Amino acid sequence: REHSGQYSVIASNIAGKCTGEVAVVVLERPDPPTGPVKIDEVSSDYVIISWEPPEYTGGCQLDNYIVEKRETT
Repeated sequence: REHSGQYSVIASNIAGKCTGEVAVVVLERPDPPTGPVKIDEVSSDYVIISWEPPEYTGGCQLDNYIVEKRETT
């Protein structure tokens, strides 16, 4: 992510020279969600949890999260 930003591009050959600017966005894994994790509702069939989005999203909008269940035994 530290390589994201504006870059200058210069192309030249015997016919001439051309310059331009390009914006580079590096996409990578987002940071973990920021806490605290809140338990909003608990039922015998489901639980509703919530948290705040991560500070760094990896360079794109986050659409969903995957939450996995683990047996306690």
